Order: sequence, then structure tokens, then C-alpha cells
Amino acid sequence: MKAIIHIGMPKTGTTSIQTWMHMNCAALEAAGVHTITGFPALLLLTSIHVAMIELGVDEKNAWQGVEGKLVTRRLGLEVDEKAGWPAMTEQKRFRAEKIEIAHEFMTRKLDKMSRKSGVFIWSDERFFNKKNLTLPLDKFLSRFFEDRTYVIYIRNTVDHFVSGYSQKLTLSDERFGTFQFADYLERAAFLPHSPETGSSLENLIVWHDLLGKRLNVRLLEPDWLEKSDLIEDFSSVIGIGGLRKPDRMNESFAAEYVEYIRFLNRKFGRMQPEDFRWRTYALLQIASSGKPKLAASEKQADAIRSVHGELEERVRKRFFLDRRILFSEKFRGDGIMPLPLTNSRMAEIESELACRSGSGKPIRVFNGKD
Repeated sequence: MKAIIHIGMPKTGTTSIQTWMHMNCAALEAAGVHTITGFPALLLLTSIHVAMIELGVDEKNAWQGVEGKLVTRRLGLEVDEKAGWPAMTEQKRFRAEKIEIAHEFMTRKLDKMSRKSGVFIWSDERFFNKKNLTLPLDKFLSRFFEDRTYVIYIRNTVDHFVSGYSQKLTLSDERFGTFQFADYLERAAFLPHSPETGSSLENLIVWHDLLGKRLNVRLLEPDWLEKSDLIEDFSSVIGIGGLRKPDRMNESFAAEYVEYIRFLNRKFGRMQPEDFRWRTYALLQIASSGKPKLAASEKQADAIRSVHGELEERVRKRFFLDRRILFSEKFRGDGIMPLPLTNSRMAEIESELACRSGSGKPIRVFNGKD
């Protein structure tokens, strides 16, 4: 049996791939394509266990990039350094037990699975910036699968940042979730390797140095993808086709809603109740379907390319020598910018949200005159 591990880079259709895997689980299993469902963080925790116990990586470096993240909080694995030594010791003991349990569970599962024929597939967006866990991950999987492939999709850098801005808004990101669109793109242009903006291309060089030919880098470009489609392309990697495909997932906000969301983030930030925030932003994503989305102008794109171009060229030379340029050229013109937020426009948006939610009662967050 061989293993195909999808390393989900930000804004490259990871949710669509994972949804496709979930909705076709039975059909995939019948075709000899096996996975483990219901526990998305297990392989991540297992890799941390291998890093610490087998490779001797210290706890701080093993948890680098995981500490403080949503998955750590949801699993109760945070260590509160202000809690005092006894409490911290107990917290570390608890999460040491958790990663050991994850390791034992995955060991049993994969040992049994590896005796079958076919393919083991896994998709996880948490590994994309965890270069510290690359070798622990591969070391663990090598026990069960001699043939291992790590699939990574990369996206046009300019479009990556534009789409990433919408995600920062959705998450009420404490730093970038209140930035104006133009300011965010300007900052992105001058932070080519910053994890804060989610740039990922530099990771490919390190991953390739560590994994060699086992790393399969693929372009999220219509002229490169199988049948110009992400799901068709990923299916071709696995060697199976003809299965149901999900609708488009995690659409960006329409340009006309961006300033309203930014207003909510400035006024409330993460003080908004999480269920209210997610419900509101989900309704705005639904309302955004089919409407013009944000797009960088040619001038903004040039500024980003002037900083990121050298890195893109390194990636092209290493993985895509047959292409003249890494990402296809696009005419961007003046782009699509956010619409101004007037008081009357805010009232219209809130009325629309009320209708979509079925409550009939718009939530007023601002009172005043245009």
C-alpha cells in the first residue's frame, strides 16, 4: 500500500478536497482508497510525539507553530505559562498523554491498514508551515508505507494574498482583520516570508530538501490542472475518477460587504460571541455568491511581484522548468476595490442579513446619518 498525504496550503482548495473525501468516503473505500475519518488532528499530534520521544526534539520546538492555535485550544492542550509551576507541570503532563494516545491509535490503525492493498490518503492544512514536523511525519509514515507522496498545491501569489485578506476578515484577525484592503496588500508586498500573511512558497524549498522526490508540487492554474479542475487533478493523483464533486467552498466576501465586516472587526473584534460572528459571516459569504469579489489592481500586483518574484522564480526552476513563468499572466486593470460603507448601506446590509437569517430583526450596530 502507498500513502498520499495532502499538505493543505492556505487558500488552495483544501476544504474542497477534504469535503470531496468525506462525501465520497464509501465509494473511495470500495475502490481501495482508505482514510481515517473523524480525528483530523491525530497525525499532527502523532508527529509531535515522534519529534519529542524518538528524535529528541525539545518540547518548545516540537510544539512550534501549534502552540496557541485553534486546534490546541479546542483539544485543551494549551500550556498557560502564567498559571504557575504546578499548574504548568500538570498541563504538560496532560498533553504528553494526549500525544501518546494519538500515536498509539494511529500506530494500530495504520499497521492494520498497511496490510491491505490500495492507497491511504490524508489531508491536513495544519502541516503547511510546520517544517519542524516534516521529518517526524515522514519517519512515522515510513514504518507502514514504503511509497509515500506528499501533495501540495500552490496558488498565484497575488491571488493568494487577496483571498487571504478575506480569511483574515472572517477570523477577526487581531492584526490584519481591521486593515483596509489596499493597506493589507501593501504590507503583504513587503513581507514575502511572513507567516502572518500566510506566504507559503518558501516552505517548498525546505520540504523538498527534506523529502526529495516524495514531494509532489502542483500548480493551482487552469492551464496546468487536470481538466482545469482541482478535484479532477487530485483524483488523478490518487488514480480514481468519476466521483461526486462538492460545490465551491469558502468563497471570499463580495467587495460590497468588505467594509461592513471590517467595521464589525474594528468595533467588536473577537468580543463578538463566536456563534454570532460565524453565523453573520456565513450569511455574508452566502450573500456573496455570484457577486464581484475583491481583486488586486495591476499596480498592486506589480508591487507584490517585485518582492515575491525572486522566490517564485526559485520555485519555478526547481519544480516547473517547462514553464516560462510560474503563474499565468493576468490582466488586472484597476482591480475591484471595496465599496464605501455609508450609514444607509449599513442599514441595507443588516436588513439583508435579517431576511437571510429568518429573524426579521436587523441587528443595529451603528446609529447616525449619512
